Amino acid sequence: MRMLTGNTVLLLCHILIYLSNFLIKAQPPYPFYVCQNDTTYIPNSPYSTNLATALSSLPTTNTGNGYFNSSAGQGSDRANAVCLCRGDVERSMCLGCLRDAIFRLRVVCPNQREAVIYYEFCLLKYSNATLLGNNDMTRDVYRMQNQNTFPDKTQLYGFLNPFMDKLRDKAAAGNSLLKFGMEDTPGPRSSTIYGLTQCIPVITKAQCDECLVNAINQLPLCCDGSLGALVLMARCNIRYETYEFYINPAIHSPPSVSQSSPSGKKSSSTRTIIIVTISAVGAIVIVSICIFIVLIRRKNILVKKGEIKILVSSLTSN
Repeated sequence: MRMLTGNTVLLLCHILIYLSNFLIKAQPPYPFYVCQNDTTYIPNSPYSTNLATALSSLPTTNTGNGYFNSSAGQGSDRANAVCLCRGDVERSMCLGCLRDAIFRLRVVCPNQREAVIYYEFCLLKYSNATLLGNNDMTRDVYRMQNQNTFPDKTQLYGFLNPFMDKLRDKAAAGNSLLKFGMEDTPGPRSSTIYGLTQCIPVITKAQCDECLVNAINQLPLCCDGSLGALVLMARCNIRYETYEFYINPAIHSPPSVSQSSPSGKKSSSTRTIIIVTISAVGAIVIVSICIFIVLIRRKNILVKKGEIKILVSSLTSN
């Protein structure tokens, strides 16, 4: 059997590392975060300790519908943290999103007393201020739009406006455990519009309605005529698309009355799950192969050294 040379092993490792990086980069990035620089804290300070305590206990405070709320400390050093998972996301995915958000937000905002991060499936915010008492809805806004647009914007809004108002009413009418609306409706030119609205469940019906009205009113300003758009805020969020992006439509959504998706067209959420799974498994396999090759090479080197020693000993005795 031909032995792998050092250069060959090194080349293979470089190739495998490149492929591993490619797979890791293929994972969907977290979309947006804000590090509020108004006030900061220093390591090992009372606020630092309280924040660590609040975040470590946050995953244990689930109300059962993807809302988490935790606080620690008193006065100006009090740390408050909330997480809201999208209403159609199942428990395991929700917890995974929360744990990743806790880790990433502490990395990208290492010493800010207030910070927020938005994922597709969850949001996390912490602050030394009362999180739900601030009515400034423009503080942590994130908007994203599909670059493609409907040819006739007037026709689009003729379908979209009443649809989003219906979803707004549905979310606002929720209870203290869940304020969430998710449905689909026929759209222009034989299309289907899929939408959702959601509020932090502990705010009042009026507060939820006000937040969603604010978000919906931003659509013509940021995403005029787009095939899809979302507006994320710490208190509420909205989204509409022309493809099905739900994780589990059966959880909180009534039976669909719209046309089914075209054959072969999968939702972006399904693609996301597949990409993440393949990327993680692929990265592990690639690293394992690289380690295996290195160990095999090391073993062959040791065997060669042993053979050389035996040969030298034999020559010396003769």
